[in-house]
Amino acid sequence: MSLLGFNTRFGALWFMVGLIIALSTLTRIGLLIVNLGQVSDSIWRFIPALAVGLVFDLVVSATVCIPFGVYLLCVSTRWLRSTAGRRFHLVFLAAFIFGLVYLSVVEFYFFAEFCARFNFVAVDYLIFPHEVFVNLWDTYPVLPFLIGPTCVSVLGAFFMHKAFLRRL
Repeated sequence: MSLLGFNTRFGALWFMVGLIIALSTLTRIGLLIVNLGQVSDSIWRFIPALAVGLVFDLVVSATVCIPFGVYLLCVSTRWLRSTAGRRFHLVFLAAFIFGLVYLSVVEFYFFAEFCARFNFVAVDYLIFPHEVFVNLWDTYPVLPFLIGPTCVSVLGAFFMHKAFLRRL
């Protein structure tokens, strides 16, 4: 087990990968359940799609976790165990959970509007951020979208921080 890094400081990376995969899978299943009435195929046809989604989630989680992995390679064990380091990692964990939860919530609304998961339309939105943010603020309840995931991320970090810090 220690060969894969579960029992080393890199166990925190596996923790993050697990969070990404769990929340992405729940989002995918949630989107399927919410839109089940629009699906004409058998539910069994979605199992291969979930498997492909899992492979995509593994690629995304590897990409997202690379900067944190480089960080773990560069910092000392003394910093990881210090009070300041532990507080920093608690804030980092809360921000990480916020990003995942916020992305999942927003993806439901994106899917409702465009009948697709995030794709080139979302990238096009990044080209014109001012217009997009004004449009989003006028169209959607942005404040609850920020407050809800913030509360979930703070609670999630509170309940998961010991397991996360133990892996560091």
